[in-house]
Amino acid sequence: MRHHHRVAGFLAPFVKSFEGSNFTSKNHYGIFQKNKISTLLKELLMDFTEAIAAHSQWKVKLRMYLENNQGDYTVEEVACDDKCSLGKWIYGDGVAYKNAPAYEPLRNVHADFHVSTSKIIGQIQEGKKDEAKAALESGSPYVDLSLQTIVQIRELREYIEEQGE
Repeated sequence: MRHHHRVAGFLAPFVKSFEGSNFTSKNHYGIFQKNKISTLLKELLMDFTEAIAAHSQWKVKLRMYLENNQGDYTVEEVACDDKCSLGKWIYGDGVAYKNAPAYEPLRNVHADFHVSTSKIIGQIQEGKKDEAKAALESGSPYVDLSLQTIVQIRELREYIEEQGE
């Protein structure tokens, strides 16, 4: 959250000079549209706090899927580490930080986290509920990867904040 305030403070004079201005961009359907400058800035910033919350929430999602089949997941989709907002950032705007000490560790552990999560989805779908339940317990590789992902997100966030970016 501090990161957003620092960036917002730095960019405030720039944004103020363009306040109310529109810019034209293509949306995800390839259609040109007018947007406010504040919308552009929001899209450029990575919300690391939200990324931590989203990845922490996977344990809850997996438990609900295990207990009630609540959720519509495919092993293939969940295994992809470039579909969630953090993954899109890592392989998109985040590449600007590829030389940061925490970038590669984050990219790697995040990819491993998605593979581990997809294995649990597969176990549930194959009826191996005891194995899936054990995979969600403290000390399991999944829980370890989840924690490592959060640690690496924080490490990269701190690096970016220290750089004043």
